[in-house]
Amino acid sequence: MLVCVINVKPIDHSTPSDAELAAINFAAGWALGRNVKIKVISDSKSSIEAIRRPKVKSNFALSVKDNLYNAKDLVSLVWVKAHAGNPGNELADHFAKIASSCGAICLYLLLILM
Repeated sequence: MLVCVINVKPIDHSTPSDAELAAINFAAGWALGRNVKIKVISDSKSSIEAIRRPKVKSNFALSVKDNLYNAKDLVSLVWVKAHAGNPGNELADHFAKIASSCGAICLYLLLILM
């Protein structure tokens, strides 16, 4: 199994939810461009709710929702509880701390043998 951890450093005046949406958007575009099925796992309930609600409030969230719709057969979006001992989520949190010192997007590819 190949795990891709995408950390997006928020731009000025953006929120952590915006950064999470940007990472989801990046993943959807990546899957669509390569025609591969992926599972996006996020602990950001607010980001997932922002794109799942019938009336999306922000233009950016609407854009992400549109991109996910275009990749609907390729991308599944899953929420996991934060800080609940999920190894993948703990690893993502570790890389999120590193992301605060990197450029616009930090992309980590990890090969996990199961």
